[in-house]
Amino acid sequence: MLRQLTGLMALVAVFTATPSMATHLWEGGERQVSNVYVTGNAILVLFDPPPAFCQGGNFLGHGHVKIPTDALGADYLYTMILTLFTTDRPLRGIWVEDPNGQPCSTAFIPELYSITVGK
Repeated sequence: MLRQLTGLMALVAVFTATPSMATHLWEGGERQVSNVYVTGNAILVLFDPPPAFCQGGNFLGHGHVKIPTDALGADYLYTMILTLFTTDRPLRGIWVEDPNGQPCSTAFIPELYSITVGK
């Protein structure tokens, strides 16, 4: 049942979290959600292993990507991220705001638009 629910939530996240920005970046590869940090205006997500586009950087050790709380589909993405985190299941890919060569840092943390889960 959890597997079916997780798959459904991922499908909903893919279709509802449509980015408004013109440039996007897809990075495949299995990774775990290693930390979830909630702020007043965003949810920060730390991955293990870190995404290559972050170039070894992160936001103060709290996240490689952010989900703004007012973003379209944020509640679905947040629910899916928490499900992956609490069940220790990997994700297969992430779709983010294109960092255009900037490393992840306190000055820049890309927005997470969508994730892929599955076998």
